Amino acid sequence: MAEKFGGDPVKAASRQPAFFDDPAIDRLMHMFVALAEEVAVVSERLDTHEHLLSEKGLVSLEEFQSYEPSPSEEQERLANHKSFIARLLNIIQQEIDKTR
Repeated sequence: MAEKFGGDPVKAASRQPAFFDDPAIDRLMHMFVALAEEVAVVSERLDTHEHLLSEKGLVSLEEFQSYEPSPSEEQERLANHKSFIARLLNIIQQEIDKTR
Protein backbone atom coordinates (compact mmCIF):
# COMPACT_ATOMS: atom_id res chain seq x y z
CA MET A 1 0.00 0.00 0.00
CA ALA A 2 1.14 3.58 -0.60
CA GLU A 3 2.80 5.42 2.22
CA LYS A 4 0.40 7.38 4.41
CA PHE A 5 0.92 11.03 5.31
CA GLY A 6 2.83 11.65 8.49
CA GLY A 7 6.27 10.77 9.74
CA ASP A 8 9.32 12.91 9.09
CA PRO A 9 8.07 16.22 7.58
CA VAL A 10 11.46 17.05 6.05
CA LYS A 11 11.67 13.68 4.31
CA ALA A 12 8.04 13.93 3.23
CA ALA A 13 8.53 17.41 1.79
CA SER A 14 11.33 16.17 -0.46
CA ARG A 15 9.03 13.91 -2.50
CA GLN A 16 5.54 13.94 -3.93
CA PRO A 17 2.83 12.25 -1.87
CA ALA A 18 1.85 8.72 -2.89
CA PHE A 19 -1.82 7.77 -3.05
CA PHE A 20 -1.68 4.52 -5.04
CA ASP A 21 0.40 1.37 -4.85
CA ASP A 22 1.60 1.86 -8.42
CA PRO A 23 3.95 4.89 -8.79
CA ALA A 24 2.93 5.23 -12.45
CA ILE A 25 -0.66 5.89 -11.40
CA ASP A 26 0.56 8.51 -8.93
CA ARG A 27 2.52 10.24 -11.71
CA LEU A 28 -0.57 10.24 -13.92
CA MET A 29 -2.63 11.71 -11.08
CA HIS A 30 -0.07 14.48 -10.57
CA MET A 31 -0.22 15.22 -14.30
CA PHE A 32 -4.01 15.25 -14.19
CA VAL A 33 -4.14 17.63 -11.22
CA ALA A 34 -1.58 19.97 -12.83
CA LEU A 35 -3.60 19.98 -16.05
CA ALA A 36 -6.85 20.60 -14.18
CA GLU A 37 -5.27 23.57 -12.36
CA GLU A 38 -4.05 25.04 -15.65
CA VAL A 39 -7.43 24.61 -17.34
CA ALA A 40 -9.27 26.22 -14.43
CA VAL A 41 -7.01 29.28 -14.43
CA VAL A 42 -7.10 29.70 -18.21
CA SER A 43 -10.90 29.30 -18.27
CA GLU A 44 -11.37 31.99 -15.63
CA ARG A 45 -9.00 34.39 -17.38
CA LEU A 46 -10.63 33.79 -20.75
CA ASP A 47 -14.07 34.35 -19.27
CA THR A 48 -12.84 37.61 -17.72
CA HIS A 49 -11.41 38.84 -21.03
CA GLU A 50 -14.54 37.98 -22.96
CA HIS A 51 -16.83 39.72 -20.47
CA LEU A 52 -14.64 42.82 -20.18
CA LEU A 53 -14.51 43.21 -23.95
CA SER A 54 -18.24 42.61 -24.24
CA GLU A 55 -19.09 45.07 -21.45
CA LYS A 56 -16.98 47.75 -23.15
CA GLY A 57 -18.80 47.09 -26.42
CA LEU A 58 -15.58 46.10 -28.21
CA VAL A 59 -16.48 42.49 -29.02
CA SER A 60 -19.77 40.73 -28.36
CA LEU A 61 -19.95 37.31 -26.75
CA GLU A 62 -21.52 36.06 -30.00
CA GLU A 63 -18.44 37.19 -31.95
CA PHE A 64 -16.25 35.07 -29.67
CA GLN A 65 -18.48 32.05 -30.28
CA SER A 66 -18.50 32.41 -34.08
CA TYR A 67 -14.83 33.37 -34.62
CA GLU A 68 -12.90 31.31 -37.16
CA PRO A 69 -9.09 31.63 -37.10
CA SER A 70 -7.06 32.26 -40.25
CA PRO A 71 -4.71 29.55 -41.58
CA SER A 72 -1.70 31.27 -39.99
CA GLU A 73 -3.52 31.48 -36.65
CA GLU A 74 -4.36 27.78 -36.99
CA GLN A 75 -0.64 27.01 -37.48
CA GLU A 76 0.28 29.08 -34.43
CA ARG A 77 -2.37 27.31 -32.36
CA LEU A 78 -1.11 23.93 -33.53
CA ALA A 79 2.44 24.85 -32.47
CA ASN A 80 1.10 25.98 -29.08
CA HIS A 81 -0.84 22.71 -28.69
CA LYS A 82 2.28 20.65 -29.45
CA SER A 83 4.30 22.63 -26.92
CA PHE A 84 1.58 22.21 -24.31
CA ILE A 85 1.39 18.44 -24.85
CA ALA A 86 5.18 18.19 -24.58
CA ARG A 87 5.08 20.01 -21.22
CA LEU A 88 2.19 17.87 -20.04
CA LEU A 89 3.91 14.62 -20.93
CA ASN A 90 7.31 15.76 -19.65
CA ILE A 91 7.18 13.55 -16.56
CA ILE A 92 6.62 10.47 -18.73
CA GLN A 93 9.49 11.51 -21.00
CA GLN A 94 11.74 11.86 -17.94
CA GLU A 95 10.87 8.27 -16.95
CA ILE A 96 11.63 7.02 -20.47
CA ASP A 97 14.96 8.88 -20.45
CA LYS A 98 15.91 7.25 -17.11
CA THR A 99 15.55 3.80 -18.62
CA ARG A 100 17.88 4.55 -21.55
